[in-house]
Amino acid sequence: MRGIGRTMPITTFAFLLGSLSVIGLPPFGGAWSKWYLALGAAEAHQALLVAVLMISSLLNIAYLLPIPVRGFFSAPDEAAGPVQIKEAPLFCLVPLCFTAVGGIVLFFGAEWLYQLLAPLAPF
Repeated sequence: MRGIGRTMPITTFAFLLGSLSVIGLPPFGGAWSKWYLALGAAEAHQALLVAVLMISSLLNIAYLLPIPVRGFFSAPDEAAGPVQIKEAPLFCLVPLCFTAVGGIVLFFGAEWLYQLLAPLAPF
């Protein structure tokens, strides 16, 4: 994975955005799910569950962020030979970019989406 961000920058950046959402970092859509899970656990006096959620976020940082860091900031391994990797085709990049940007849009548009879907599911 060393240097893959130089040969596949769009894919690696989309992976970075998805990773930040899974970690639960604002302004990404995953922040809302972690926030409401932690808030619900705190209201139910489940401190252990809140701790598990926070530890989960720390573990997500530990195993997801080294990939784009190595991809963008490490030189390719010359001992492995010449790199044959190139950026994915456009039909593969469009869904990656759509979901990566969608994670940011969901952070700011979550209330709008909730109001749009509320009549469909009475809860």
